[in-house]
Amino acid sequence: MSEKSISKTVVINIASSVILQGIAFLTTPYFSRALGKEQFGIYSVYNSWVAVLTCIVGLGVTNSLATGKYSFEKDYLNFRSNILILAVGISSVLFLVYLGFIGMVSKMLGFGLGLSSLLYFTAMGRGIISYIQEMMIYEKKPLSNLILSCCVSVSCVALSVVLINIGTYEKSIGRIYGASFPYIVIALIVAIVIIFQNPIMIKKEYCIYGFAVGTPIVFHLLGHSVLSQADRIVMERSGVENAEIGVYSLYCTVITALRTVLNAINTSWCPFYYDDLNHKDWNALEIKCKNYIELFTALTIAFVLAVRELGMIMGNEEYWGRLEMLPMMVLPVYFTFLYQFPVNFEFYNKKTKIIAAGTVGAATIDLVLNYMLIGRYGMTGAIVASIVSYLLLFCFHLYVAGRINSMSFHMRLKEFIPGIIAVVGAIVASRLLLYKPVVRWIIALSIGIIEVIKMFKRRSIF
Repeated sequence: MSEKSISKTVVINIASSVILQGIAFLTTPYFSRALGKEQFGIYSVYNSWVAVLTCIVGLGVTNSLATGKYSFEKDYLNFRSNILILAVGISSVLFLVYLGFIGMVSKMLGFGLGLSSLLYFTAMGRGIISYIQEMMIYEKKPLSNLILSCCVSVSCVALSVVLINIGTYEKSIGRIYGASFPYIVIALIVAIVIIFQNPIMIKKEYCIYGFAVGTPIVFHLLGHSVLSQADRIVMERSGVENAEIGVYSLYCTVITALRTVLNAINTSWCPFYYDDLNHKDWNALEIKCKNYIELFTALTIAFVLAVRELGMIMGNEEYWGRLEMLPMMVLPVYFTFLYQFPVNFEFYNKKTKIIAAGTVGAATIDLVLNYMLIGRYGMTGAIVASIVSYLLLFCFHLYVAGRINSMSFHMRLKEFIPGIIAVVGAIVASRLLLYKPVVRWIIALSIGIIEVIKMFKRRSIF
């Protein structure tokens, strides 16, 4: 595949991921105002539990797709359908178990039986959509991915707006229904189409592979869910008012803009990264990794300088009380970016148990720090807990990747240090220029323009 074709594929896949999460982000100004702080907080807590449960349904067998494509290259179509059927079957069985504890779950979460049941199906739908998107990315079908993303995103927003405005129930309920039903319906339709396109019988070898490679990633994803959602859940459990959780949730949503871009770029990066690893093209890897670090570091610096005004756009005056904290909240996202280099390398080498162990360890540290700091320092404590946890996670994986015997890791700490210094410097600069938005935005736009010019000159994103 030519560099031009690769760049086109990457751009469309990035657009697909950004659309899937970005439309929800762009409509946050409407929903934060339509719901108000308290109702926005309720919806955010519900969404946090959906994110946690999404990691568990299917027991993670769908996470074996990336490496399975190379392990079963000649029979890949059968493998992918097999894994999808297996995931749906496991999720269905687990739902029966879930029903047995639905009363206890409902009481624990503070939602009714209906919403608690809907929570499970929403998580199942999200898991299937995520798998199908990953499948399309590895099969180099960016347009199909884009269409699917648009359908899900637009329908979630449209239905939410309708239900919020016509319902007699609490507005958070309308938002929950609107964000849930499209995932469930679209996931069901697309899964049936894919399975019937290539009908197969369950193959034992694929099932064993799915469990062996994919299931350990459940703990990795759960750990990430805890890392990203624990602060709000701990706030709720600690008796923090829904209004305050709503403010913090809005700030987290603002930061999601950068995290969405990161997830989109990384998802598109992995297939080509694994191809280069598979061919042991170390020269190409060195150039692409350097370009990738420079690209995302530039994006992060620009985002840090502009994030205060973005926060003001996303919510009205009732959300503006702690806007100065937003630049600090970017650091965990940047450490997530850095740690993906060693983690992607570990995943290619099928070290999924180590990946899971690292994330669970970081999540445990984050939980402990949250319980220690939130009660005393509130939002600041939650931010500090996240920064420390993600920094330790990056250090752990950098150490582990450098000690894999089967293949030497191609990156060292010195390649990451300049970016960390630059981002921390941008956070300090944003504080010094707090009341000089024009200066900050000029610097941010200049950085963006320079990076775009560099990409055009090399005719490649990476």
